[in-house]
Amino acid sequence: MLYTKTCFYISNPRTALELPSHMPQSRLSLFRHVAVESAPWGENIAPRIIGRWKEVVDALEMLDGLQTLWIILRPTFGVAWSVEDLMEPVDRAALAVRPHISQTRIFSMAPVNPSKREPCPRHPGPQHPDSEFEVDDDFF
Repeated sequence: MLYTKTCFYISNPRTALELPSHMPQSRLSLFRHVAVESAPWGENIAPRIIGRWKEVVDALEMLDGLQTLWIILRPTFGVAWSVEDLMEPVDRAALAVRPHISQTRIFSMAPVNPSKREPCPRHPGPQHPDSEFEVDDDFF
């Protein structure tokens, strides 16, 4: 987990899941900007991952002071049904803010051939087509 002032980047969704058990609600309410990655999800991964992802999204509901929430979905192959599975808990959640959603396939972030690596959608390079996304200036 990366941290700057009240801005957090959570690359392991389990961290978001465990925050409420280690911090009082008064501190959780101080989180202003959070980016969180979903667990990798695809055909060969057990359905329990979706249940755990729902628990992570439920934990994000406790961050009631959020001004910006960025969720990076990690469907293994990028197929529509796996994105829908990851989005279902997000769509049903009572989050403090409407999240920015982006997605990238796991295999594009860590391919066998490193020269084919694509940048993270949250931190695209200047030549990446998504580099002009709008986010609060204070967000990272």
